[in-house]
Amino acid sequence: MLLRFGLHVAVAALLAALLYVTPMALYILTDGTPIPALQMWWGAFLSFLLVLYIGKSLYDTLFYDHYKR
Repeated sequence: MLLRFGLHVAVAALLAALLYVTPMALYILTDGTPIPALQMWWGAFLSFLLVLYIGKSLYDTLFYDHYKR
């Protein structure tokens, strides 16, 4: 159970890192202006995935007995 939770934490940390790094990578290299629509869409999508995955991880960890038969 602890290993499963550790894997969930690792994936959540990876999603959080992508959420942090992605806006910095979405700059146009020629003049340095950001792409606002793409940043907002991609950031919102990664935030949604992060919240969903953390919620699922907590549910799986707290209600682990549900999976035992």
